[in-house]
Amino acid sequence: EAYAKAQAEQFTEVREKFLQVLDEIEGVEGAEGDRIKFSLMNNISFDENVIAVITITDEEALKNKEQGNFIRVMNSTPKVILDNVEDAGNYEIIIRFDALYLATRKDGVLDGHYHNLGEDIIKRLPEFISYPDAIVRMNNGRINIFTSVETPKGNNGIVSMEMNTVKDINSKNDSYNLVVSVFSSKDNYTRNNIMKNGVKVEYKKEDLSQVNHQLYEWLATVNDKSFTNSIPNSSEDFKSSRKFSLDWIDFAEEQERERSAVSELTELKKINEELRAQIRHPGVRHYHIPVLDNRSSKLYNFSVI
Repeated sequence: EAYAKAQAEQFTEVREKFLQVLDEIEGVEGAEGDRIKFSLMNNISFDENVIAVITITDEEALKNKEQGNFIRVMNSTPKVILDNVEDAGNYEIIIRFDALYLATRKDGVLDGHYHNLGEDIIKRLPEFISYPDAIVRMNNGRINIFTSVETPKGNNGIVSMEMNTVKDINSKNDSYNLVVSVFSSKDNYTRNNIMKNGVKVEYKKEDLSQVNHQLYEWLATVNDKSFTNSIPNSSEDFKSSRKFSLDWIDFAEEQERERSAVSELTELKKINEELRAQIRHPGVRHYHIPVLDNRSSKLYNFSVI
């Protein structure tokens, strides 16, 4: 009972801090009485902000989303990123209010995909960023930080970040490193995402092959998508290279099956449309019916009276 009371008091205190920020926003008016919109970022801790996101009212959540407010995750960028990501600047790491809202909660008033990571896991976000299993540059220019975390949606934690982005926050233009999204995923999604969209492995743990061997094998597909005929330096390299080749072939075959299925569906839709548009001649019941010959993949028209 005492613990519940203490938690309630903490929630109330954090909520009051959020309300103060919202009051400041609403107090600014334009020349014609319209509220001027600009993004704010409060000075309370990341953990307190997580609690606020969980306990916030729908009305307050909508106001924060509309205002485009941000939340500070870390005061500076961890050394592992600065040392390994070429274009990384040592800036504050921030996240949009709505991105944290969607990452943390199971549901809510905001539109978007809810990742339902929950309080305990999302509070570990600074840890995930500081001690990643791997960092991969994606084809959209962002970096994906990979870590191991057990959730109902999978064991692969992914933090997508945009480096060196300029934001107007608290009436000041400044550079930040922005967390775009935080989520967990199952193996198949993580594997395909790395294979399809990974451009460069910026960093991986020295002992990654032991602590997360599956991720270690997936990363091999990023730095050698061209199937170079390099000679392996050791039996271990050969095994890794062979495993990569088999994985990539499986992935390519899966993509080809998907393309074939789409092509077949398109052809069937076309046939269906032509059947619906049968030509009936006046005075006789005369139809032109298209028939697909599966053996030759040719389409024939048959006339039926």
